[in-house]
Amino acid sequence: GGVVSSHSHECSLTAIRLAAEAGYDMVELDVQKSRDGVPMVFHDQSLTKACGRNGGVADFRTAELEAIPYLTGDDSIIRLETAMKSCRRLGLGVMLDLKAGRDSREFLELIDRLLVEHELSDSTITISGDETTRRFLKHVRFTPTDEEMRQLRTGEMLDLRHRFWFGLPKRLQ
Repeated sequence: GGVVSSHSHECSLTAIRLAAEAGYDMVELDVQKSRDGVPMVFHDQSLTKACGRNGGVADFRTAELEAIPYLTGDDSIIRLETAMKSCRRLGLGVMLDLKAGRDSREFLELIDRLLVEHELSDSTITISGDETTRRFLKHVRFTPTDEEMRQLRTGEMLDLRHRFWFGLPKRLQ
């Protein structure tokens, strides 16, 4: 869901489609929580730069967010479910970057149900390593522990045999 082209916004349906067309295996989806508790896909903390609106995702209800277009292109803000449907259809795996809701069991369980519903359990990872995330995102392939993230940041050796790692390849021994 990142910047594949200057003609698409991060976490937009166009970016997801372009990633598939470019041969990517996986896209990163930045997940935030709408005011009514729905997982939405949007990169920035504020809507200002990408959409020209004041406030953040948490300040708006889902229907309001879906009606907000990006300043350029034909995309608008999308639900995580919409992004997952597109990823599944295009054969893309998903890396979830949980920017909000990591401490909410209900929110995490909703995301987990969406993973199962859209048959992405075997092709989803996350870099959110806190204990609550690990406990309630049961259908995610790899979630590093806080200790593993600490080790990575300090340059310590990590034994990652038999595990998929989405990280910083230059830092892996």
